[in-house]
Amino acid sequence: MATLRPNFREKFDRDRDFVMSRSLPVSGRSFDSGESFDKTLVTTRRLRQMFDARLIHFDPNPKAVSTRAQRVKSQRKRIRSERKEAASERTSLKRNRSK
Repeated sequence: MATLRPNFREKFDRDRDFVMSRSLPVSGRSFDSGESFDKTLVTTRRLRQMFDARLIHFDPNPKAVSTRAQRVKSQRKRIRSERKEAASERTSLKRNRSK
């Protein structure tokens, strides 16, 4: 008869923050070990599979460091706003030339 090992692992909770257990490419992006994982990149099922396979684990200090995904998101917002400003300047210049 086999002896069962106790399982001290916490139950899966999608609402918590996750950290990569090892370096791994996910959805075209490469994540390093210990880096915060952006859970919006994968479905809940895939996230659960990664958790069960111990590729990711719960972040022991959630929100302690800004995640790479948050930095990228803020950079994208800044770039979009700069592009909108440049586009509005170009349209205003076109209007002035046509007058």
